[in-house]
Order: sequence, then structure tokens, then C-alpha cells
Amino acid sequence: MEDFRVLNDLYYGQQQTEQPLDTSCLDLYLPFSVDVHKLKLPQSSTRNRKNEEPIPDHQRYESSSSVPLVIFAHGGGWRRGGRKVWKHFLSCEDTNIVAAFLAWYYNLYSNVGECLATSGVACAVISYPLGCAKLPQMIFEMMTSFLAGVFACTLISSVILTLMCLLGIFGASLVTFIGVGVISYNSLVIVLFAIRNKEYVLEYWEVFSIWVLYFGVLSQLVYIVETDSLFYLVCILTSILSQGVLLIKRMTLPRVNHEHQTKSIVSTIEWAKSLLRENTCFKDIFLMGHSAGGHLTSLVTLDNYLFQNVGNSQTFIKGVISICGVYDLNNLSSRFLKQFYLTPVFGEKASVWHKASPLTHAKMAAKRAGNSPRPAYLLINAEYDLHLVKDTKDMIEEFSQDDVSYRHVTIQGTTHFSIMNLFQKNNSDNALVEACRTFIRDVQSGRM
Repeated sequence: MEDFRVLNDLYYGQQQTEQPLDTSCLDLYLPFSVDVHKLKLPQSSTRNRKNEEPIPDHQRYESSSSVPLVIFAHGGGWRRGGRKVWKHFLSCEDTNIVAAFLAWYYNLYSNVGECLATSGVACAVISYPLGCAKLPQMIFEMMTSFLAGVFACTLISSVILTLMCLLGIFGASLVTFIGVGVISYNSLVIVLFAIRNKEYVLEYWEVFSIWVLYFGVLSQLVYIVETDSLFYLVCILTSILSQGVLLIKRMTLPRVNHEHQTKSIVSTIEWAKSLLRENTCFKDIFLMGHSAGGHLTSLVTLDNYLFQNVGNSQTFIKGVISICGVYDLNNLSSRFLKQFYLTPVFGEKASVWHKASPLTHAKMAAKRAGNSPRPAYLLINAEYDLHLVKDTKDMIEEFSQDDVSYRHVTIQGTTHFSIMNLFQKNNSDNALVEACRTFIRDVQSGRM
């Protein structure tokens, strides 16, 4: 039996006119001590729950004990990921079956909510709107995803083909192996269009049309024995069909910038404040984020305009846990990184990058007298954390001048990408999870 419970697909949008999109939803992980049946959720939360029991609308949940609530924002360079990362990699935003398998295997980022809830801390793992690259970078990313998928399908299909060759049933060359891998991968993508049509933004008539074209192409396979050129033609046509649909859908995705993303963080905080007002089983809000999520949570609490938009949040938000956070966007302004990370979400102007950097607001606060109270910060770095170690050192310098309460921890033996795998419900006694638990406990007890 699990030591936690989870409520999936809760809509956190504040405006009733907003569409209950998946990017405006969260999964709420609760310790077993919280009675789910007594929990009173904000009214908007029921708008995206499907095929589940209705949430009863009862009175305020009074509890003799309380747990902290963590809001976790995922990483992914502002353009990838979600509260369940594998779903992102099986959607029109990016179809990469290798990345989807790895994300599913490591349970990203559900593992954060499960681990914290098992440790007695409630956790809302959120999704937020994602940026989209320009056409050249989009095609490059699609090519890498396509090649990764073909490679995986070729490996799997080669086992069957090799067995058939050994039994004398079928003779195949290396080109044939790769061709079967290409056709298998394209077939898998087209199957995904049907079973995940919502994630691919496909109407039923569009799915039907794709399948008509697909079977029209595959019907030519009966002639492959007679001519090898037709086999290559099938590979090309199925590739054009699957990748063409993906490209069209990616190009029609709504444009998203960092302001949409910070607005989502603000909306989640408002949702959490409403949850705390209606349920005494929760006490204090902590923000947590990894990489791009660390940037967004830090920016919301350091930018005076954004922080004031959340009302009296200093009485609710007690701490920020930033794991491998990005604090200075100018460090991503090299020609290659800029095209994949900055331009899609922050635009071309260096002035916007400067304003959207948490470090900028930390410097402004350090020079300004009479700042409003800020939450405590736990800044966590991996041992191998790219340029982000310098980012953190610069933040620490500004925090020291502004007398902001902070703590810095480096997790040995980890990289920027592997550090999140330490959040495991069956192995929570590690340096990362212990640092988070200790920080939350110390902030709540007044030791920070």
C-alpha cells in the first residue's frame, strides 16, 4: 500500500474563461495523514478531472495536524517537460520515444511528489505553458527525435529479422534492417496519433484521413518482393506522412513567452493560498523548481512587481528551493544556446533577458533600502552543473548584501540532469531529499 495519495489533473487557472488545458493543471500528492475525502479543493480544480469520482463540496477541512505544501515547477529549458515528462515526449510538442521511455522509467517528475508526500510533505507538481522554437531549430529537434526513434525501432526489429534469417525464412541486408526500423517507427507514430489524438491536437476526421493515407502507402508493400525501390519509397512516404503531420501541428502551437510561464506560477500560488484557507491540514507554502523551474520560482519571488501581484504572499510563501536554477540568462546568450533556449521564450532583446534574470532583481534589491520581506532560499547545485555554479555564487553574493536568509548545498556525484533521480519514495534518505526536508523544517521552526 502506498504511503501517499494523489489527485491528478487539477486545474489551477484563476479565470473562469480559461480553457482547462493540460498545461494549466497540477497533480497534488498528499501524505497519508491528509484525509482526501474531507479535503476542500478550490472550485476551479474540478474542471479537468475526467473519469474520476466527483469531489464533494463540503465545509472547511479542520485538522489537528498540518503539513507544508510544496509547489514544484519542472525543468526542461522552458520548452520541454511537464508534471509527467513522458507524456510531453508523446505529443505534438515533441515525439521522442527514447526520451519518453527514459522519463517513464525514472518517473520524472512524479517522483518528486511521491518522495515528498512519503516524507510527510504535500506537493503540487505543476505543468505550465511551454515555448516553441523557430522553424530551423524545430526541424533540427525533429530530426534528432526521428533518428533516435528509428534507431530504437531498428534494434528491436533486428532481433526478429535476425531470427528469421537464421531460420532461412527471410534474407535481409543492413539496409533492409534500417528500412524496417523506419517503417516501424513511422507506424508507431501514426498509432500514437490515434490513441493520443488530444495530445496531438487532432480531430477524429484528421486521424481517419491519416490512416487512409497510411494504409494506401502500406498496401504497396505487397510488391516489395518484386522491387527494392518500392521498399525505399514506402520508407520515404511513411516518413513524410508522420513527420509532416508533426511539423504542421508544432507550427500551429500557440506562441508562449516567459510572462505566460510566470503567470502560471502566480496562478498556482493563488490556487495554493485558497487551498490553505479552506483546509487547516496545510501550513505554509514552499516553492521548488529544477533548472528552468528554479528560474521561474526565483523570478516570481524576487521580482517586486510579480511578487506584489500575488498579494500578501510573504505570509504564505516561507521558502524557495531552487535545484540547479538558472539565475543569469545572459550566460545562455551564445549563438547556439540562444537559438534553443533564449529566443523561443525570451525573444531577441538582451534587455528582456536582463530583466527576466533573477540575479538582476537580487542586485536591485541589494541596492534598495526598505525591501519587503523575502522568503528563505535553499540553493542546490549538482556537482557537475555546467555554468550554473557561477550563477549560484553570484546570487549568494547578492543575498549576503541584502541580508536574505539562504542556504547553499552541493550534491556530490550528480549532474544537472541526474540530480532529480534522487527523489525516490523508496530511497529518500539521501543528501538531496534530506537537505530539502531539513530546510523546510528549519524554516517552519524559525531557525532560518
